[in-house]
Amino acid sequence: MLKLITEKVGSPFNESGRRAMFGLVDEENKEILTFVDLKRISEQLKFNLTDEELQEVINNVAGFGKKEITWDQFNKYIAKKVDKK
Repeated sequence: MLKLITEKVGSPFNESGRRAMFGLVDEENKEILTFVDLKRISEQLKFNLTDEELQEVINNVAGFGKKEITWDQFNKYIAKKVDKK
């Protein structure tokens, strides 16, 4: 999903870019991303991810069994992913 979002949104290589990415999904400024948020953005961007794939995104970013992703979790996850490149 990261690759798909960055192709549509912009640079994940700095915190302001990651904040913009997060804000795109967090339309209500809750500072968390829920399954519903991810499903909505996935449909809007025509990624066609299954419910299982969306839950896997949450599990990978926030931890197994979690229901939401915080800004800090998102920021750390994306920063770690782009540092590997």
